[in-house]
Amino acid sequence: MRKFFSSKTRWFVAALFVATVFFFGLVGCNLDSDDDDDSSSSSSTYTIYTGAVEYSTWVSNGMSELTEGYYRTVETSQSYRDSAFNLSTFNAHTWTESEIKSWFLSEDFSETEASSLTSWIMSVGNGYVADHWIDSDGDYIYLTIK
Repeated sequence: MRKFFSSKTRWFVAALFVATVFFFGLVGCNLDSDDDDDSSSSSSTYTIYTGAVEYSTWVSNGMSELTEGYYRTVETSQSYRDSAFNLSTFNAHTWTESEIKSWFLSEDFSETEASSLTSWIMSVGNGYVADHWIDSDGDYIYLTIK
């Protein structure tokens, strides 16, 4: 009986088959992980605290002065954040990225500022945005804390 393929050819075809299966397995895993990454980022939530302190209290507690109408971002450690702010006096929220951005927009930040601040606050472990305004309610630092 005649052999259709030599033993070298059979090994080559087998190796090619295994390599093809391996390649498509990797491609399938990569596509699955991309889908998981997209769904987790869109549904990720962040604990955000919002509130205000009187400007005089802010300065007397050793915080740096901030010109009225300006804001500052400060990245902190968790221990600093917890000691500098009595978080129980702030409103706690569990927000998604879009809800954080909506908050900044509702606080009269521009679209560009709101997008930038949202990206920043999601990227830091702990930190705050301090926004100084004088209005009919008084002279306050409005805080968004993560």
